[in-house]
Amino acid sequence: MHPGILIGAGFLLGTAGVKAVTSKPAKKAYVKGIVCGMKAKESVESMVDEAKAEFDDLMAEAGYERAEGGEGFMAIEEADAENGEAEADEPKPAAAAEPAKSAKSKKAAK
Repeated sequence: MHPGILIGAGFLLGTAGVKAVTSKPAKKAYVKGIVCGMKAKESVESMVDEAKAEFDDLMAEAGYERAEGGEGFMAIEEADAENGEAEADEPKPAAAAEPAKSAKSKKAAK
């Protein structure tokens, strides 16, 4: 092939490509793509902000535990078990034997 034909074909293809890239339907597609990208960016930013807030809460709680001299969650459960609060799910016999009083009978008793 003659090199002039290749150069001319490349020029025509390039010109047609520029026209296709700058056409109205192409621009609408670009705008829609950018809008989708912006929405994705906003959702990622909101997730990051929520994660930062959760982390800050955890750090504040850990600082409080440290200042109080506590050992954390496990120490609280162990202390509850030692105090007998772990069995709070079991009904107490005295509370079950006591009849329920209505609001009117409580006012009458006063």
